[in-house]
Amino acid sequence: MIQIEGRNPIREALRARRVKRIFVAKEVKESGIKDILDAAARQNLPIIRLTKQELVQRAHTEGHQGIIAEAEPIRTLSLKEWLAKLNGRDDAVVLVLDEITDPRNLGSLLRTADAAGVAGCIIPERRGVGITAVVEKASAGAAQYVPVIEVPNIVGALDQLKQARFWVYGADAEAPIHLYSGLDFSGRVALVIGAEGKGLRRLVKEHCDLLVSIPMRGKIQSLNAGVAGALFMYEVLRSRL
Repeated sequence: MIQIEGRNPIREALRARRVKRIFVAKEVKESGIKDILDAAARQNLPIIRLTKQELVQRAHTEGHQGIIAEAEPIRTLSLKEWLAKLNGRDDAVVLVLDEITDPRNLGSLLRTADAAGVAGCIIPERRGVGITAVVEKASAGAAQYVPVIEVPNIVGALDQLKQARFWVYGADAEAPIHLYSGLDFSGRVALVIGAEGKGLRRLVKEHCDLLVSIPMRGKIQSLNAGVAGALFMYEVLRSRL
């Protein structure tokens, strides 16, 4: 079981029938969570009232909004399973995350991926953050809708994506070609984003078809992974409109 905190993530988990029980602070006005309580009642879920202090002690984040749910974890896919689910789709976009460790960045990336129509998000089984309470909260429920693919090795996953006709673009601050160079983002596209501060690892870079930078004009020459990934995803979407 995992813990989900905040109203929107809990609403989405209820829609997916993942929730097993709900904890609500007694001080919370029921009018603001009536739809959540009604959905829980329809599913015959236990609703446990706690004091505000008891709820705070149970919470893993500060953004719980007075309500917490215990739920089944989101089921991740293998890369083989996910590729099979594409059903020959020729315009799929997949986000590949190389050792992203900040759960808020992962949540933000999943939220943007859902908005931009990205078909999946690949993360490593180890050396990276998984789907946690903080990730679900930061995703505002989007973690429910973007397929998450766990792989043992990012480099191996890139090779499999290439075999499945994906063109692999890696985000690299030093690349001479920038994101707004009129790149051709047609067909199947994989966008590889590295951790803030470290960027892509050498072997991961070597397995990308093209390295692409984001043009920077200010004194600060880096963006966090959530922002960089959002720029890449929306440039792909813009090019297809």
